[in-house]
Amino acid sequence: ACAYCEKHVSGDTRRIGTLVDYVKLSLMTMGGMYLTNFSLHYLSYPLRVVFKSSKLIPVMALSVIYLKKRYTLIQYISVSLLTVGVVVFTLGDARGKASFDPRGIVVVVLGSIAEAFAANFEEKRLFGQLGCSAHEVLLYSSVFGSVWAATADLLYGDLLPAIRHSADHPETVFLIVTSSLAGYISTNAVLLLIKHFGATSAEIVKSCRKITTICISFFVFGKPWTLCHVAGGLLFTSSIAVERSAAGGSSRRFAAALFGTALLFSIWLVVAGTGPSSFS
Repeated sequence: ACAYCEKHVSGDTRRIGTLVDYVKLSLMTMGGMYLTNFSLHYLSYPLRVVFKSSKLIPVMALSVIYLKKRYTLIQYISVSLLTVGVVVFTLGDARGKASFDPRGIVVVVLGSIAEAFAANFEEKRLFGQLGCSAHEVLLYSSVFGSVWAATADLLYGDLLPAIRHSADHPETVFLIVTSSLAGYISTNAVLLLIKHFGATSAEIVKSCRKITTICISFFVFGKPWTLCHVAGGLLFTSSIAVERSAAGGSSRRFAAALFGTALLFSIWLVVAGTGPSSFS
């Protein structure tokens, strides 16, 4: 509904992408979401988040294979440091809560690959070749995705119980609508990133968001921090420093200052000892 309103308010009333393209995209998106959620039958939620944190790797790999992009050695090193940093940082929240099953790993990896295909398909076909707007992509992929989701829920017997639950607890409808609005804003932002900067850059921003979310929780909730958080944060900062240092000049000085500050802060955290956050 939000995408439909935005599309008409902006005067973009003509559909550019084909329905076949949007069916393909919705199947990839829905497949990725379904597989990653289905993996919770075998994995704990924190462990699923850890594996999802490494999605930057398949996105970048597919951009090389599917989009024929080329990256420098520095970019590969930076992305590797970023991915490892996000995974290690996320492990700080998953320690002691993770349940492991190889079947779940296979399912969540397949889900991540499907989502990586979707992002690269958006960049190449919908934005690159056809020049579609972000709200058009979101509108039609959501319409078809809703059909696939409703069909799956109906076949598995989840649709009617969900409707009854919402009828018995009207407050959940408000929460669902609020969550949907927030989801629309964030998804639209990601699509704009893919359109203007590419799928890999968009995934890098999403990886940074994960670390930012956990860091905010230290301030807001006083969450305990661990050595995984320290190591992951240092690796994350190192990835930025490596990328910036390759630019030379003032960027190299910025990279040195950033890494030095992060290193000193990490040493202070280790000396202070792990435990409840001192930021709350």
